[in-house]
Amino acid sequence: MSRNELWCATTSNNDDDGKCGYCKFAQDMNVYIYGSILKEMTWLTARSSIKIDQAHRVGRKRDGRRKPRAIVAKFNFFPDREKIRFNAKKLRGTKIGISEQFPEEIEKVRQTLYPEMRRAKAAKQRVRLVRDKLYINNVEFIPHNN
Repeated sequence: MSRNELWCATTSNNDDDGKCGYCKFAQDMNVYIYGSILKEMTWLTARSSIKIDQAHRVGRKRDGRRKPRAIVAKFNFFPDREKIRFNAKKLRGTKIGISEQFPEEIEKVRQTLYPEMRRAKAAKQRVRLVRDKLYINNVEFIPHNN
């Protein structure tokens, strides 16, 4: 997996609104990303300044599914990916979310750290989750395995 990949989970039904279709070709998905997601971020110069190597949806299409399939985008340059990631806060209040895609091993570790992260946030502590490590008040949290 490349470090230039981002995971975009859209919660609006893009499969049925005629904008994206089945996205059989990566070009269709690139057009969707430039036209919808980056437009939501008010990034008017995105098409000329950000280069997407390839983009595709994850999983197979199902008719009765509430949420559409997530989009994985691979950028030509790491700084482009970081621009998108740091500007993802502009998407708050929309039905689009952006996050990094991690290998399965790291995702499993992160899943075990999420409950402790929520508890620390509820206690108004400073929390950072960096790859597979959780920092609470700048001290690494080490889970207790029972």
